[in-house]
Amino acid sequence: DLEGIIKYFEGINEFYGTEEEKADMKKDLFDFMNWFFSSIFMPRLRYEGYHTYYNNTYYQYFPVVGILYNIENSGKTTFVKLLTKLMCGKEILESNSSDFTATEVEKKKYLCEGVPILYNDLDKDQYNKYSGKIVKNDIFGIKEKNFNYPSIVITTNKISEITKDISKRTVAKK
Repeated sequence: DLEGIIKYFEGINEFYGTEEEKADMKKDLFDFMNWFFSSIFMPRLRYEGYHTYYNNTYYQYFPVVGILYNIENSGKTTFVKLLTKLMCGKEILESNSSDFTATEVEKKKYLCEGVPILYNDLDKDQYNKYSGKIVKNDIFGIKEKNFNYPSIVITTNKISEITKDISKRTVAKK
């Protein structure tokens, strides 16, 4: 597994920008990878943070949404497939972009446990229309004591930046 990760990161040297840009991309992807592997614990950490600091916003320090964006032809999909293979022993099925609505995502959070829900190559319209409702649903699972709902992983080339209200609640890597 470690060899696969090393090989992927070495591959960045072959096709991406200046030395500084390569280093920045490697750091961003490394950060995303660490979040991805710890994402199964985020709902429990959010719950404990909420109850420990009663109605405070410390639970926001445990994001349940990760976004890889604006890295056209850089291997985002390959990277996420590598991470899912390492986490689960096989690739996770992708969800359709058309299913990226507040209602559908919430349904999936009740149906799936632990393994992230993947929206690969999400289009700009779906992102713009629903990301706020999905990402800002900060207290999902807290009242129900639901510790096992899945995180959301989004990859897209279609957006150029993440707004501050979204970025403070996600792991967003450009």
